[in-house]
Amino acid sequence: MKADYCSCTDHACPFHPVNHDKGCTPCIMKNQQEREVPSCLFKMVGRSERCEGYYFEDFALSVVDAQRAAGQVDVIAAADAAKAAAEE
Repeated sequence: MKADYCSCTDHACPFHPVNHDKGCTPCIMKNQQEREVPSCLFKMVGRSERCEGYYFEDFALSVVDAQRAAGQVDVIAAADAAKAAAEE
């Protein structure tokens, strides 16, 4: 299997598709085992400076930080407001 597209630029990584013929499968498997998100998804939202790794929580933080920086609805604040309104 050949990966026709990969946005990862870390060609030194042994899981990168340029280093084998298994596509993205080894990368995804490694990330799932370590509770991480592949770097290609971080690139889509922009990596938060507050992130220390590539864990699920780091990705969620990056998404929220990107939304805040873009002036979009703060999903955390919106969820908190909806919960508070429902409790009233």
